[in-house]
Amino acid sequence: MQVLLKALQGKGARIAAVVLALLVAAFGVLQYQWMAKVGELDKERQMRSLKTSLTSFAEDFDGELSELQLRFQLNAASAFQAGADGLAGHYDAWRRQARFPALIQEIWVVVASDNGGPAIAAAPGKRSWTARRFDPATKRLMTEDLPKHLTPLLDEAAVSLGIFPTTTTATGPSSTVAWREPTWLDEQSLTLIAPMFNASTPTRPSDQDEPTAVAAGGPQGFAFIVLDRSRILNTVLPALAMKHFQIGTSGSRDAGDYDIAVRKNTPAGDIVFSTFSNVEEEQHAPDASVPLLQLEPPTFAFQPVMIAGVAAASATAPAASSQRMPPAINIVRAGVATPALPLGSEPPAAPWRLTALHRSGSLASFVDATWRRNLMISAGVLLLLLTAASAALLAWQRSADLRRQQLEFVAGISHELRTPVSVVCMSGANLADGVVSQPSQVQQYGQVILREGRRLAEMTEQVLAFARIDSNESPQRLPFPLAQVVHAALDAHEALIREWKFSCVVIGDEATNRVMGDAHAVERAVQNLLSNALKYSDAVRQITVSVLTRDDASGSWVGVSVEDRGIGIPAAELDQMFQPFKRGRQAIERNIPGTGIGLSLVKRVAESHGGSVEIRSRADQGTVVTMWLPEYVGDQA
Repeated sequence: MQVLLKALQGKGARIAAVVLALLVAAFGVLQYQWMAKVGELDKERQMRSLKTSLTSFAEDFDGELSELQLRFQLNAASAFQAGADGLAGHYDAWRRQARFPALIQEIWVVVASDNGGPAIAAAPGKRSWTARRFDPATKRLMTEDLPKHLTPLLDEAAVSLGIFPTTTTATGPSSTVAWREPTWLDEQSLTLIAPMFNASTPTRPSDQDEPTAVAAGGPQGFAFIVLDRSRILNTVLPALAMKHFQIGTSGSRDAGDYDIAVRKNTPAGDIVFSTFSNVEEEQHAPDASVPLLQLEPPTFAFQPVMIAGVAAASATAPAASSQRMPPAINIVRAGVATPALPLGSEPPAAPWRLTALHRSGSLASFVDATWRRNLMISAGVLLLLLTAASAALLAWQRSADLRRQQLEFVAGISHELRTPVSVVCMSGANLADGVVSQPSQVQQYGQVILREGRRLAEMTEQVLAFARIDSNESPQRLPFPLAQVVHAALDAHEALIREWKFSCVVIGDEATNRVMGDAHAVERAVQNLLSNALKYSDAVRQITVSVLTRDDASGSWVGVSVEDRGIGIPAAELDQMFQPFKRGRQAIERNIPGTGIGLSLVKRVAESHGGSVEIRSRADQGTVVTMWLPEYVGDQA
């Protein structure tokens, strides 16, 4: 840094400032572009994270229901029996592993009255059914009529799982599996539907993780698992919201960045569950959403049946072969009872959708606000660096100016001291050597020595006063009349005023307004004003000294004003007159003696007393300097 500052000489400081500004501007542009890119990447990252959380939420919720549906794909022949193979055994096994064991409100088991006979016909009305209700509280099956709201579900499920004739080949087993899009869940009643098979068809006992091998045949009944809507809304969904988004219900918003809502997958999008605190927030477009209550078909045990008229690729095999061939299973979609879905099509739309919205209004607005905040911080850092660098340059410039002024002060004070000292020494030598013997000449020499001695004393006093103020000493402060100090300053300059033939007008010297402070320092300041007025006057040798008062919003003030008719100060130099060691151009050109610290000393004295200094001047017309001090309004002596 020192090397850099030393290199900044003359125009170098300006060049360095320009280069620094250009570098900061270039760095600001690069940082803006970089932060914009980082903002986009952060938005993508947070969106991926949000979708991952939503998907995990949906998978956990749908997984619970899928597990529940699979667990109750019972053996129709043993569904009503006691023990592990019966409904009660499956229920107990599910409760031991379930995360939410109170999820089931009730279970209805419907079995074909001719269980064990032909598969369910395409027209379910031709079959007769036996319905029993399982009470989870008592774990008992009671024969009751199927509720009316479940009858349409039974018909739809039977049609969806329509059974077709079964055929076998002479050379070995061959099957073509027909799978339909059944309705596994009724959203209105929150009822899961699980098909029930005979003893040779797929079932999922409580002690197995995967369904048993599939054999030909059709379902002989259904288990209708009615879910507890209150448990889902008040327990299951809040627990998953806390797990995946660290949020609770609408009254608990201390953690998490998102609010979630479960909506019906309809144009109206009615709210089923929400963590939003008010209705207005619920109406905003979500940041992301995923389907909910979507029980994927691959989760379930498929029903294998033989489709008439479909030739299997493995329908023939060598007759002489004694090797047992494994079954060849092909999966196709049946086109009976309901329209078949094209291969590769999406499964039916989920009845619910899980949506999420950032609490700042949207994820995009949050990322943009974060980007703007980071941009402002970066801009502030750059501005701080620029300010610090500019301050360093200014400090260096001021330091250089101060060093130059100090050199000028030393040179000036040396000159000012050398002249009176030389005069005093020369006059003393002439007197000592007897060169001057006439009384009139001796008197004249004495006056010269007195004048130069006063000049030396004034300069010494100014330097000492300036040093005392810079040392931040705290002199004793007492109340004193300002007019009294003005008279003391005039008395100190009375001989010089008479010698230089000045007329001095004093106005308001009878005022008794007092000031709290250092009377000696204030007197020194007034003497500096008088000394300047005497030195810088030209042809018109008149000085006006006034003691003034004023009242304004800030309080009562007492001032002393010194006005001369001298050479004045150019307007361009007025602001610089209070700087230490600063002398005006005309003072230097006219070789007027001075140190350049007089007005600076006056200003510092005024400010140390809580006052101020005003200066008005016009070139070649004179100068008026007024020092204002706060009036002391304490008890009068």
